[in-house]
Amino acid sequence: VQQDTHYQGIGWFPNEIAPAGSADPYADIAAVARGAAGGVGANVDVFWVGPNESIEHEFELPGGPYFRYPQVAPAGSATQSASLAAVSRAADTWEIFWTEPSGGIDDAYHYDGGPSGSFQLVAPSSSSPTFQPRQIAAVSRAANTMELWYIGHDGSIQDRYYYDGSGWNGFTLAPAGGAATYEGAISAVSRASNT
Repeated sequence: VQQDTHYQGIGWFPNEIAPAGSADPYADIAAVARGAAGGVGANVDVFWVGPNESIEHEFELPGGPYFRYPQVAPAGSATQSASLAAVSRAADTWEIFWTEPSGGIDDAYHYDGGPSGSFQLVAPSSSSPTFQPRQIAAVSRAANTMELWYIGHDGSIQDRYYYDGSGWNGFTLAPAGGAATYEGAISAVSRASNT
């Protein structure tokens, strides 16, 4: 069961987003708030891995019910126990990243009234087995940029960053062996637009 518990000034309120059996119980859930500075009046997008390794999506209008959207990616698109990360760079857009069965990392994006699509952001590593989960984290510091970090198959920490007009680029943040490859975790935060 996908559950939402949200705070509305006078207390916490539970809400069922999707019924039992809708999600891979060992995969990540990712969510973003778009608009109204992510606070009151924000649209909320929730993403999860389905039991058939699809990428699922629901959307909530401010103070309203959740609406089920078509799948972001079909069955077999994600690994079992997949890592997910999502960002919203502006009120009209979201972007989600997930680990795929081949060992790569995929990216799907949406712009209200504009384009939507998906592509492979990180190619699989041919030198490592693909059964090891790759943990990922993402953040957007400003409307023109976003950044993704992940644990490589060799235990390195990899960075991929995007700026409008420059596309995706990247570098190795920490060398091979710097992180646990199987049970390692990674997270990211932005305190302000310059950090």
